[in-house]
Amino acid sequence: MADHLVSAVHLSPQGAHLRHARYYAQVAVAAEGLYLQGGDQAALGLQRFDQEQGEIDRAWNWLRMQPAGSSPHIDNLLVDYANATINIGDLRYRKSNERIPQLEAALAAARRVGRNAAEGGLLGGLGNAYAALGDARSAVTYHEQHLAVARAIGDRHGEGSALGNLGLAYAALGNAQQARACYEQQLVVAREIGNRKGEGSALGNLGLINLDLRDSQRAISYSEQALTVMRELGDRRGEGSALGNLGLAYAALNDPQKAIFYMEQTLTVMRELGDRRGEGNALGNLGNAYEDLQNFSQAITYHRQALEISREIGDRRAEGQDLGSLGVAYAALSDIPRALSYFELWLEITREIADRRGEEGALNNLARTFLEQGNFQQAIAHAERALEIAQGINDRSGEGNALSILGVAHGAVGDAQRTITYHEQLLEVTRELSDRAGEATVLGTLGRVYAAIGDSRQAILYFERQLEITREIGDRRGEGRALHSLSSVYQALGEEQQAFTYREQVLALAREIGDKRSDGPQ
Repeated sequence: MADHLVSAVHLSPQGAHLRHARYYAQVAVAAEGLYLQGGDQAALGLQRFDQEQGEIDRAWNWLRMQPAGSSPHIDNLLVDYANATINIGDLRYRKSNERIPQLEAALAAARRVGRNAAEGGLLGGLGNAYAALGDARSAVTYHEQHLAVARAIGDRHGEGSALGNLGLAYAALGNAQQARACYEQQLVVAREIGNRKGEGSALGNLGLINLDLRDSQRAISYSEQALTVMRELGDRRGEGSALGNLGLAYAALNDPQKAIFYMEQTLTVMRELGDRRGEGNALGNLGNAYEDLQNFSQAITYHRQALEISREIGDRRAEGQDLGSLGVAYAALSDIPRALSYFELWLEITREIADRRGEEGALNNLARTFLEQGNFQQAIAHAERALEIAQGINDRSGEGNALSILGVAHGAVGDAQRTITYHEQLLEVTRELSDRAGEATVLGTLGRVYAAIGDSRQAILYFERQLEITREIGDRRGEGRALHSLSSVYQALGEEQQAFTYREQVLALAREIGDKRSDGPQ
């Protein structure tokens, strides 16, 4: 980037402003360079930037106020400032009203002076900024433009980066299949150009997306390959990320002990590197793993440590997520007032930083907590708002969470028709997301609702489909629940033989899996 810094010019009255802007662009470059070294140097980089941010911003704002295209020197400096703050800028500038306008001005300038490679990088930066705001659709648009630019100028490294970011955006939209296709292309590009670090990144992305696709074994395979690559390269940060992904995969396999084993290694690596953000992520994941073990006091300890780091580095988005995690832990302890307090703080932050996806998550958690409290009207009000946001940003997973809460809440107040409507919409979401286990659960719920309102034949159709899916995915306990439901509904119809047949299957299954609970409703 330093090669592009403009030389001194002697234009009056702009000369002094340009010299000032050039000098503070170099200051920003130096701070960013320190930050990228990690450890104590990263802290020094942030400190240097914070000390000089007033002058950096003054110079940058002056550049942005000049008439578009008035000087190539100004245009080049606009690009340089954006490039000099790629990482620190994400921490120190709000996305919606600071970072995005900065990047948009730099993008226009890069196009005017023909800096094509910079144009591609800035498009990617805008995509990442919109993704951080929860606007995955806009993220896709910018990453697709970045991909087109990279391919047009033969920038294979940029192409691989754009494919990886595009995959992340598709994953945020709930389109796991499209995301996987992007990551597979990213992997091909990385191997073709011998970019081992890019290969490791692509393998890591493939590990994560296979978690979304509920293929934990394949997720483990990709994550292990990523770990091998990163260790060969001596890339400790990449190694830490791969270890973290393995922890997430084992957590998804309901093996929290093994998850903790890998997450603790991630934490060690991040602390060795002085990567405070990575350390915070590892602490948050450990908190989640201990929640899986029902060790909520330990989970709270880790989430508090993560929160302390988020506040220390000024990462408001992570701060909100850590507050949300504390809310979840306290909700599990039935400390509803404290849970609600943490969720409210999370919601406040998401609105301050215009994090739409985070706002939706906070609203859904508030709604679920109100539901558990028996405050059904508040649950419905918060879930309706969450649903509106989820649909607006095309977050199908978040939409499903809101629909589930709305279905249960309306059922609790005796509105069977709305319960059916919301669960039918939820059924559509689970199918779109290829969530077979979720689909089976919703089918069972719909069956029970129809049985409760006396439509036994319709209930049977749902229970039979639930039974079919649970057998296909090997969910033996779910199979037992479906069989028991079928036995009950046929009993209510007075069809004793059918009821007896399903009852015998329930008992046989209970003996086979050693689960006495399969002998009764769940």
